[in-house]
Amino acid sequence: MIRKPIPFKIRLILQADLGSRTINIESTDGEVELEGKQSKQIEINTEYLGQDEIRLCGFSGFIAEPEPNIIIERLEINDYKVRDYNSILSFRMSGNKFVENKLVNGLDRIDFNGDLVIQMNSKNKDRLMWFPTTFSDNKDDMVYLNSILNCQSRFGCYGMEQDCTHEPPYKLFDSMALSDNKNYDLIALGCSFTFGTGIKKNMSWPSLLQGQGHHILNLGVPGAGIDTIFVNLKNLLKKRFSFKKILILLPDVGTRKLYTIKKHDLYFHLITSGATPTQFSEGDFNIFFEKDELDKIYRERHRDMVLSGSVERDTRIIKRLMKVLNDHQIDYAVSSWSEATYKVLEKNIEEDKLLPMFNKDLDTRTGQDGKHPAEQIHEKWVKSIEHLI
Repeated sequence: MIRKPIPFKIRLILQADLGSRTINIESTDGEVELEGKQSKQIEINTEYLGQDEIRLCGFSGFIAEPEPNIIIERLEINDYKVRDYNSILSFRMSGNKFVENKLVNGLDRIDFNGDLVIQMNSKNKDRLMWFPTTFSDNKDDMVYLNSILNCQSRFGCYGMEQDCTHEPPYKLFDSMALSDNKNYDLIALGCSFTFGTGIKKNMSWPSLLQGQGHHILNLGVPGAGIDTIFVNLKNLLKKRFSFKKILILLPDVGTRKLYTIKKHDLYFHLITSGATPTQFSEGDFNIFFEKDELDKIYRERHRDMVLSGSVERDTRIIKRLMKVLNDHQIDYAVSSWSEATYKVLEKNIEEDKLLPMFNKDLDTRTGQDGKHPAEQIHEKWVKSIEHLI
């Protein structure tokens, strides 16, 4: 995927307890000295292009004494504070007498000569290459949220307030792995209502259909607008997913927008929706954008979405979506949880392709997150559509 070096910035906050010793620290940005009980901030500019190891800096001047040491108090990448930073750091000992010079993994204390490095094993690579949404060297690739993958909660992942865990914590969406499965009965497209945000995972409408014996692929993307759903539909066809029918639950028209940002010859998908711009969770980071740079992009795109949100634009996309389905002779059915969108559907698709509206009764019960429709609403809708599938 990576075609050119990805430059990024590292900042180390070091606290020395060296007694009478002076330690030299060398990096691509020059040399500095540490002595006594001194605190020092080290700025390092480096890059990644698929190598097995990223060297950060070298330490020299230690001798065989037990006391002198340097503590790594903080690590920042592109101005993001890194959580559990010691887990990605390794130290390659060299030039030390009377000890075995070896590679030490996972550390925050340095008391030998050698190089501080990041070993690009699969775990570290996943973390350094992680971004909350999908990115690709293909501008029109599938759109998904890496931030919801591997969630271990029994509820559909809904962010920091859920206090959920992800194991492994940093995973990238792999559409090719999904397309390798040739036996899907149904593919579900939609937003958080389809994904099942904030409700028990086995109670979202795709999961309930799965429980009835259908082999179903749930491609609901929280926050997704109609444009995101259209992009994913086109990719299902381009990547030759095998399925019998597609079910689509569309969000509100004119309130969400997909943006694609190009950097480092990669295309990053930014999904804008809701009242506030997207932000990285505390402790997460990315090597592709600096913090201020990405925050500005999120703010600008969110503002543009709010100002340019257009029912007419999304109506045009719905018509194009239906044309693609019909031109490819796809068996499909569509609905929406939005009254405005449902009215658009009633005017633009055949009656036998239109499913009953999701939560037509406007039931206000919510799931665990206090925002999304409760499990009972999903159950009721599935009962209203099961004879139509």
